Amino acid sequence: MTVLLALLALGAADKDSEYEKTLIAWGLEQHAVERIADPTGLVVEGVLTAREDVFSDSDPLTWPRIFHARTRENVILREVLPLLKPGDTWSQVKVAEIERNLRALIIIAVAKVVPVRGPNGGVIALVVTKDRWSFRANFSYSLVGSVLEYLHVPITEMNLLGQAIEVTVDPELRRDTFILGQEIIWRRIADSRVLVRESLGIVLNRNTAKPEGTYGILQVALPLITLDQPWGFNVFATWDLRRVRIFRGSRIWELGYPDDDLPSQAVPYVYDRRVLEVAALGTRRFVMGEWRADVTAGPGGYMRQYRAPSEPPLQPDVDQWFTSTWLPRSEDAVYLYASATLFRARYEKRHDIETYGLTEDFQSGLRLIAAVKYAPPLTANHFVELGATVRYRWFLGDDILTVWGAAASRFFADGRNVNQHYGFQVANWSPQFEGGRFVTRIRGDFRRNDLNNFRYVLGAGEGLRGTASGALAGRNMLLGNFEYRTRPFNLLTTLVGLVLFYDVGTAYDVNPQLTHSVGLGLRVLIPQLNTQVIRLDLGFIVNAPQGGFSADRISSTFGNVTQLQSDFLDDPL
Repeated sequence: MTVLLALLALGAADKDSEYEKTLIAWGLEQHAVERIADPTGLVVEGVLTAREDVFSDSDPLTWPRIFHARTRENVILREVLPLLKPGDTWSQVKVAEIERNLRALIIIAVAKVVPVRGPNGGVIALVVTKDRWSFRANFSYSLVGSVLEYLHVPITEMNLLGQAIEVTVDPELRRDTFILGQEIIWRRIADSRVLVRESLGIVLNRNTAKPEGTYGILQVALPLITLDQPWGFNVFATWDLRRVRIFRGSRIWELGYPDDDLPSQAVPYVYDRRVLEVAALGTRRFVMGEWRADVTAGPGGYMRQYRAPSEPPLQPDVDQWFTSTWLPRSEDAVYLYASATLFRARYEKRHDIETYGLTEDFQSGLRLIAAVKYAPPLTANHFVELGATVRYRWFLGDDILTVWGAAASRFFADGRNVNQHYGFQVANWSPQFEGGRFVTRIRGDFRRNDLNNFRYVLGAGEGLRGTASGALAGRNMLLGNFEYRTRPFNLLTTLVGLVLFYDVGTAYDVNPQLTHSVGLGLRVLIPQLNTQVIRLDLGFIVNAPQGGFSADRISSTFGNVTQLQSDFLDDPL
């Protein structure tokens, strides 16, 4: 039975989409070479590249490529040669890793390594790539009814001079602010594997056009790019100084003082945030057959201040209530951080899971993270934080089942146990049924004794489609999404599909009251421009009072709803 399941999984993983098959045929034709069915045991004689521009001859438009600098060969080879070079024996595991690393560069839409016949009886690695449009407004947005929750339009050259240098002018429109930033990321500086990042932005009030904050990031890092890379590091400094306004719908959330049931006055949920953090972390990777263990450790420190606005000033008793009940905890700390990540270095390739027609990579089996943060009594803070996450992914033929669980808590020297945080998620993508898939995702997030007074705001933009923006709020959250997604239909290289869905969810403090909705949606993928689908949904609340048509039933953003999940499931601290 185990062997049968393995063969089914292998068969599902090895299939190329029709879109990718066309590109592979083009690459073979470029070099007039013949593909080998089984290169196992053959010696690699060389590496060839077939680098297709963002718009190929088979695309309906070709003239825009005169504005695009095609990715240079050295950018491709620096991902290939450390893993597979002339004289090595062909390794399908290394080939899969090369493809994953190339796709992770963002500038590459398709990456396939194809074995072709060598002149001396060996094999040549033909690396077929297709660029993604690099100079573009790679926008994201969330629109719920008539409420534009945000519009983010970074104008980016992602492949400056064809060297994968990313330069961005970064405007973002929110309900209360206009943010103008810039960012430079050089992911492989001077053909090394060191990443350098610099980001800086200013926050302007939309009503007054006056500055009310800045943010910035400075980072030098050596990411763990290959599975056998022994060392990495991450040194960074960040700051975020701005006014925060919490919205429900198009209006700022009005809090009832001293109680929502019997309020004597309304207090706008508005505060000033001042956050600074620095850290220097090193990582050592241990290789144990198929398993990898990454151990990360280093010092850091932060300053976090959250205060009610000075104008107009709150009365002392209202200020104290607002600060203790609704604002995150203000604190300074110096800390030592350590974490260990254990995972099985086994990956599967699938199509039509979250994107349409493009290869997606999934790590299978176990992934476990355990972390600790210790703050010695160098400041007023003295605590230990513990956190852990676990994820397990099963592949049963073309079916994918993934389960996540996470927990974290803080322990003070006086014995108090606070900031208890728990989360889970279960997701399943069924085998293809009538050309499409059934997709199920259930998630929950719960907090106890939370000094940061966190509240979830749940609406259509957060995955409960058919509800208004910020319709529900509370310390805890439950959400279920159930979909049938059709296969993608190719319309002039644009991929289009339909979705039927049922959502159920709530955000609550004590007693959950579930909201149910049903609806249908449209999905569009333009692979030359993005790997995320454009999502347009129309939802109807099942257990709401009957009424006329509401614009809140329509929502649109980028990405499938199953891509909305908490960072807590991947980073417990």
